[in-house]
Amino acid sequence: MHTPSRAPLNATLGVFIGDINMNETQRKILIATACVVALMVIFPPYIVENYRGVTIMAGYGFLFDLPSYAMQSGSSIPSSVDVKTLLVQIFGAAVVGGLAFLAAKR
Repeated sequence: MHTPSRAPLNATLGVFIGDINMNETQRKILIATACVVALMVIFPPYIVENYRGVTIMAGYGFLFDLPSYAMQSGSSIPSSVDVKTLLVQIFGAAVVGGLAFLAAKR
């Protein structure tokens, strides 16, 4: 009876992402890029828009505690994550990280 051998994790992942051989510098760049993207998601850009859709406040805040805009009447307008800006930032970080990864191939 033949017992199937267990392939190492790298060989298993290689099926999905191809045969990736990276040096130590590339590994550091990959980890740094992932950390930057994680921080972008944890502290995303936010906007506060009034009822007309005009942005009255913007900035960056902790994902689970975004600020709200206090109006003079005592009510407040909640902020929301500016998804468009966040996606552009993530794309930019991925491009820079990818170029640095490829440049460190030597």
